[in-house]
Amino acid sequence: MSAESQDDTQSKSEVILKPFFPKATEILFYTGNTLALFKVLKKTNSTITDEVIEYMSMILQTIRTNMDIKQHQEDRYVKLISVQDDENSTASSGATPGVSIDNEQLTREDMKFSVKVFLRSLEPEILTHTINAGLSHKPYANQINLGVCCSIPEELNKYVKENNIQLLTHSDPIDVINESEFQQTISEYCHEYDSLNWKPCSVVRYNSVIANRGIIKSKGFLIYAKRELRMA
Repeated sequence: MSAESQDDTQSKSEVILKPFFPKATEILFYTGNTLALFKVLKKTNSTITDEVIEYMSMILQTIRTNMDIKQHQEDRYVKLISVQDDENSTASSGATPGVSIDNEQLTREDMKFSVKVFLRSLEPEILTHTINAGLSHKPYANQINLGVCCSIPEELNKYVKENNIQLLTHSDPIDVINESEFQQTISEYCHEYDSLNWKPCSVVRYNSVIANRGIIKSKGFLIYAKRELRMA
C-alpha cells in the first residue's frame, strides 16, 4: 500500500467527534482546475461518476486534515474549494500535462469554453444557482436528459430565453452522482450528521481549450446539493 493510500485510510479511521457543517442546507464542491490532479488523470476507463466522487473525496480529505472545525458551524451555505486550485493550478499555465504553451499570453478569443450542466431537477432556481455559483463564462446551451421530461416547464423555458441559453437534449445518465453515493462520500471523511439527507441537484463539467490547437487549458467540476434538516 502506498504512503498516500495509508494516509487516506488513517484519515478515514480517525473518529470525528463534531460535525463540520451541522446547519448547512446547501453545499457546493468546486474542484478548480483538475488538470493539476495527476493522480486522477492516471486512472483509465473512469466514468464521470468515478471522477466526481474522487474529486469530492480529495476536497473532503484536505478539509478534514486542515480546516478549523469552527469555520462552518453556523453556515447554511457551504462552499468547499480544492486547495489544489490555489496552490497548483498548473497554474498559471494549467495546460494539458506534457504539453508546453510557452507561458504565452492568451486572450478570450484564443480560448474555446465548453460547459455541460447535468440537472436532476428542472426547477429554474436550480439552473440559476448552478450557472451563477462559479462560472465566469456563462453557457450558451443547456442539455436536458430525454428521460426527465417530454415538455419543457414554462418557467424554465422563460428563464433560458431571457438569458439567451439554448436548450438541447442528451441521453447521458440522469444521476451523475446519486443521493446514496453523495452521502456515503461525505460520511467517509466527516461526521455522520454532515452526510445526512443530501440530495444532489446539479453537476457542472467545464473545460477550456486553446482554439485551433486542441490543447486543454483547464477542466473542472462544480457539484451542488441541498438538504432539509429538522432542527431540534
